[in-house]
Amino acid sequence: MKYCYFSIVISSYRAPVLNHYLLFGWKYRGEGLSDVVLSKNHINPFQSQLEELDSKLVPIEGEAPSELKGTFFRIGPGRLHRGDEYYNHPFDGDGMIFKVTFSDNGIFYRNRHVLTKEYLKEEEAQRLLYRSVGTVPKKLKLRMRFFIIKNPANTNIVYHSHKLLALWEGGMPHLINPVTLETISKYDFSGKLKARFSFLPKLNLREVPFTAHPKKIPNDDNLYGFGVTYGIGSKLTLYKIDSAGDMTVIRKISLKKRYLIHDFIVTKNYFLFFLGGPHINLKLSNVIGNESIIASMNSRESEDGRVLLVSRKCHDVKFYDAVPGFIFHFANGYEDADGNVVFDASFWRSFPVFTQNIFKNNSSELCRFTLCTASGNVDKEILFRGNTDFPAINPTVCGRQHRYAWFVCWGDSDSEGRSIIKFDCFNKSVLSHSFDNDLPEEPVFVAKQGAVKEDDGWLIFKVYVEKLHCTDIVVLNADDLSMVCRLRLPHHIPMGMHHCWINEVMLYPMDFKMHRDGKGVNPREHR
Repeated sequence: MKYCYFSIVISSYRAPVLNHYLLFGWKYRGEGLSDVVLSKNHINPFQSQLEELDSKLVPIEGEAPSELKGTFFRIGPGRLHRGDEYYNHPFDGDGMIFKVTFSDNGIFYRNRHVLTKEYLKEEEAQRLLYRSVGTVPKKLKLRMRFFIIKNPANTNIVYHSHKLLALWEGGMPHLINPVTLETISKYDFSGKLKARFSFLPKLNLREVPFTAHPKKIPNDDNLYGFGVTYGIGSKLTLYKIDSAGDMTVIRKISLKKRYLIHDFIVTKNYFLFFLGGPHINLKLSNVIGNESIIASMNSRESEDGRVLLVSRKCHDVKFYDAVPGFIFHFANGYEDADGNVVFDASFWRSFPVFTQNIFKNNSSELCRFTLCTASGNVDKEILFRGNTDFPAINPTVCGRQHRYAWFVCWGDSDSEGRSIIKFDCFNKSVLSHSFDNDLPEEPVFVAKQGAVKEDDGWLIFKVYVEKLHCTDIVVLNADDLSMVCRLRLPHHIPMGMHHCWINEVMLYPMDFKMHRDGKGVNPREHR
């Protein structure tokens, strides 16, 4: 049996690409991926936020556009410790969601922790009870050590078929109330994400992985996703979720190595994955729970590079050799007039590690890859050098040829060049909005009403203000990156992961009465 029962059922875990997160509040003990400990005393971008507040926001700079209406959702780790025990890796932190709602009655903020089963049990015990991808707690029961990997529900958030889902790519999504942000339950798509082996529920391996990066393309009501399970090799499963929320399996693909696969692209005729970077090594110490998943990675060096192409029509699978390297996030992909598949991505020559001199040891480049479907060649062109990742595009061009892409850029040193950049793929030009020593995160593109041009919209994103240890929401004009407005949140938010935007005002009428200008309200006092 190829996929034995003790296979660690996690998907390709998001690795430490977030270079700007590493600049403050971390102790560095070595070069290994697991040799990172969160400083317990230093105020930093990863300090836990345990408060849950409702607040009305007032711009501290500029003015919010009157035509900007909708809700910005953001997810990331909110709690990074229990008692005196701190996670060894920021991506182990328990998920927390916040939303900023732009309405005719004002701008409103709300944050809530994702109340997973594991969160509630650890809350009661006031200590870490479960293995995480980067952390093995000091006191761990034998059953927990062997079989349970904690689902922190902290990586991405998506809205589909009128459901808001908090995602973690190693297990099931969690269903969230989009108005209150209350956690409803795990969501298994009517049983499709439950393990099919009768003995697995007894071992608590009930979850089949679902990606943190599902994709939607224009003129298609479906949401596409995937999950990766690890055993002797690994198996990638492609999913389709229709507009009613019904999930079907498109294809299961066996892979010889345990690749880390975090993102993919969908074009008119293909699904595309980049296979590269280090591989997960299921050593005995890992299987029995003495070592974390991240510590089990065999090497940070990329031994190979391959492109996996799956036909959307007949589901045929083809592999193509490519340059060795690693891709966390794709900007976009499309098919050109000759039928070649073109895709843009932030490309890492080697898997980035946590060190004080991370920019000297690692570098990412914005690259364009062209897969010639006739010859099988995969060509790479460097578009921009400058440590970029977390791309955004206008969603109306997803899967089609795009002209613009926006990125977070960390420049060439530890303290310079932190900015949001706009890259013009037609004339290869770059526009930048600098944030000096502050830390911008992934932007979301929101189109203006009646927009005609691809860049006619706004960028909305979160910025950590280092000197004040606070968090701002920033709105820029997407065309020229000029400042529109800046909103200060009532408390800091730890550095997060991903976001989504919904063109709906997600508020109850009673919410307007609960908020006070510029002050946070504890919602528990109003229940």
